[in-house]
Amino acid sequence: VSELARSGRAVMLVSHNMVTVRQFASRAILLDKGKLVKEGPVGDVIGYYTDVSTGLLVEANVASVPRFDGNLGRRAKITRVCLAHDQGVVGADSELEYVVTVRSDEDLNSVRLSQTVYTVAGTPVGTSIGGADLSLSRGHEVDLHVSLPHHGLAPGRYYLALGLGFGDARSGLVDLDVVLDTVHFEVLPEVSADGRLTTWSDSWGQIRFPRLEVVQGESAYSRQ
Repeated sequence: VSELARSGRAVMLVSHNMVTVRQFASRAILLDKGKLVKEGPVGDVIGYYTDVSTGLLVEANVASVPRFDGNLGRRAKITRVCLAHDQGVVGADSELEYVVTVRSDEDLNSVRLSQTVYTVAGTPVGTSIGGADLSLSRGHEVDLHVSLPHHGLAPGRYYLALGLGFGDARSGLVDLDVVLDTVHFEVLPEVSADGRLTTWSDSWGQIRFPRLEVVQGESAYSRQ
């Protein structure tokens, strides 16, 4: 599919696999019993589809998912991602935790894992890159236990894209494997001191920054 798409020819892909659709399609249509429900940019249609379905995917088996580049996954491959959160629900003030299973066909050192968080509509929220301290052994499969403390995500639904490779933002990144759509999860609103769920406006963005530190003092203008 990827070679056909790069050739400039139009390709129609029929699939229930949102990972594959997001990787290879630019526009999508949603059908229900043969009737057109929605059409448009692939992110918008997938977002709508996710909203009307459960929208949460606790475990993603991605070993056989096509990569956007045929060289990805040959030396080391991400095969499975599993959230450490019951039913895919993440607390507002908890760590975001998940397990990534990696299979390697080479002995590799100084490997790092990176993640990008996307809204369910496909908008990137932010990226985090782990340290280059992973060692992989040829013919072995390992579990990487990942945590993002104080994720700061606003209430809503998100999914993770993951990358495995070498280097960093300064030296340049060399990818061993990239999976653009893995687990889907929902972040709950904060809970106030009296036990009520707090509200959040979409216009405020997708990140809950730490509490502002505000110090009150006399205005400099009032002393003039």
